[in-house]
Amino acid sequence: MKKVIFIICNILIITYLLACLGLYLGQEKILFLPEKLPENYQFRFQSTWIQDYEEHTLASQDDGKINLLWFKTKKPKGVIVYCHGNAGNLQRWASIIDDLMRFEYDIILWDYRTYGKSLGKLNEKNILADGQLIYEFAKIHFAENQIVVYGRSLGTGVATYLAASNSPSQLLLETPYYNLKDVAGFHFPYFPYSLLLKYALPTNDWLKEVRCPICIFHGTYDRTVPYQSGVKLKPLLKPNDEFVTIEAGDHNDLNTFQLYEEKIKQILGK
Repeated sequence: MKKVIFIICNILIITYLLACLGLYLGQEKILFLPEKLPENYQFRFQSTWIQDYEEHTLASQDDGKINLLWFKTKKPKGVIVYCHGNAGNLQRWASIIDDLMRFEYDIILWDYRTYGKSLGKLNEKNILADGQLIYEFAKIHFAENQIVVYGRSLGTGVATYLAASNSPSQLLLETPYYNLKDVAGFHFPYFPYSLLLKYALPTNDWLKEVRCPICIFHGTYDRTVPYQSGVKLKPLLKPNDEFVTIEAGDHNDLNTFQLYEEKIKQILGK
């Protein structure tokens, strides 16, 4: 009997260790859900707001290629640098964020490496460096006091890093996380996620360094980036910053709530 128990215990331990190894080696496939596009892909948009746009590909110092779309309004009062979530590519995200243009802002939307037409090695260092490359592109065409940085889900960490490293006019965060370890602990509580996770994206550290106004949106029913993770950022905000709780809001539907609509209009519709 003891031998049987010993064998079962060993099997369970080995299975657990293999699961840990699988999580470590496969974490990019969990964190990132890119959809690639061929280099000659022609973007097409059925949108009330997107009438004019330019496509650019920026070269990074390590030979990466970062693809962006610059959506233009006739008389922009500024530009929104948009850091999107973990799935899809520019074609998908354009249809999600195009209504922000109604406030007379241009939008610069960019793809992380391995997404869409963007190429190069994907890791945290490169994501942040690429974000700064996009921000520098925006600065060529707009003064910093005309730049709004907007982050959604995975992109909230990148957006916060950019706002902390620069001086935009506003930081907007939709469904942000305290840091990626905090989210990993929610989804994989029985694994040593602190040891396994190669990505940190410590929004909590960068948020303290942001000097511009901040507004955070988070829904109480969010099960992708749990509300509890986002609300932990609230004590780190400056006195005039805002944390907007959207009751019953999920991860992908905050823009359907009147409270979100009123607040985003108040900020961008000035």
